[in-house]
Amino acid sequence: MSTSVWPAPSSARPDPGAVPASASEPENHSRIIEFVLAIGLTVPLTVPLLNLPSPEVAGLLLVLYGWFLPTDIGQERPRWFPVLLVLLWVELAVSAVLNGVDGTRRLGHLAIFILLALMISSGRLHRLSLLRGMALGLFFAAITAIVARFLGIEGAYGERLTGLFSDPNVAGFHLVVFGALVMTGARSGFRRWLGAAALLIAIGLTLSRTSLIATILGLVWLLLYKRVPGRWALALLAASFPALMAYAESFRYWGPFSERTGSDALRDRILLAEEQLLPISPWYGRGPGTAYVQVDGSNFFFHSSYLGLLNEAGRIGFVIFLVGVVALLFRLVGMPTELRQPWYEAAIVAFLLCAFNLGEVLLEIPTAVTLGMAMRHLLRPRELSQFEADHNPGHVL
Repeated sequence: MSTSVWPAPSSARPDPGAVPASASEPENHSRIIEFVLAIGLTVPLTVPLLNLPSPEVAGLLLVLYGWFLPTDIGQERPRWFPVLLVLLWVELAVSAVLNGVDGTRRLGHLAIFILLALMISSGRLHRLSLLRGMALGLFFAAITAIVARFLGIEGAYGERLTGLFSDPNVAGFHLVVFGALVMTGARSGFRRWLGAAALLIAIGLTLSRTSLIATILGLVWLLLYKRVPGRWALALLAASFPALMAYAESFRYWGPFSERTGSDALRDRILLAEEQLLPISPWYGRGPGTAYVQVDGSNFFFHSSYLGLLNEAGRIGFVIFLVGVVALLFRLVGMPTELRQPWYEAAIVAFLLCAFNLGEVLLEIPTAVTLGMAMRHLLRPRELSQFEADHNPGHVL
């Protein structure tokens, strides 16, 4: 049995949307291992004894499990996808050596990130089982947080929803990105409407400005679907970006957000320190695990994932990552309308926006899962239709 993430190419050129011979009898039941481990992907709890976040542990176990499973991807595999991901890891490793930093922990995390995305996209891991497990984990985390909020149980952030996520911004990021993904595992109709309603309530209760803007942008993207050709929608999104960011900035002076003058002032100082550090950083970056600054004698992680990636991986790593993401999104929106999956596209758009004001986004597990799921859909757009007779990639709700 081959343990390569991608198999050797075949002589025949298959239909990209066709169901492989090995899947002639679709597995519409959940595979228990992927289902259970996928639950752990959704909530960033700390695993006792290991002192590691549960998404990272679950991701590692999924990679080890998937390594020994067969893949159905042949000649149609896009070579640039694994090549760019591996190049990113190599660039960060070289940066660690050149800077003399111990990047073992960060490089290990990135290895899990890359391999998880490849395992999902290659079909070694069962997409429907992952979606169902992620849906259960996200639903449990959201419902418990909502119940706690309405029972008056406040955490460190007052009335803002945190629950098992511990931080409202982390909660918002996970709910927006994972929420968009798991919608594709639910049948069109009341299940999706119910799931969408629960997600919107939970995201709203986080009072995370970035997550709310990402949600609005994701909804706009869903509205543009079928009304504007995908690549024109991307151009429209890029053209409206300055106005969107100005609108997001104005949020800090509105309603419940206007009371955060102290935290906003600290955030501004952290961002200023980040911007002052980058011009004196080497072009190859300062190395993995160095995305933090000192403010008033205390260390703070970068509050912009873009600046954090630029700090760690330098210009080369920054370009490698963004080229890969944009290329994937460009390919997705260029698919025939009936095969496009707007929820995957919305998830990518959401994490790209969240990365502007949240520090841990671009190289985190939710992003890896999104990239893997999106690439899998690009290669097997009709796969979920084989699992559920009434599943249609083109249905939003």
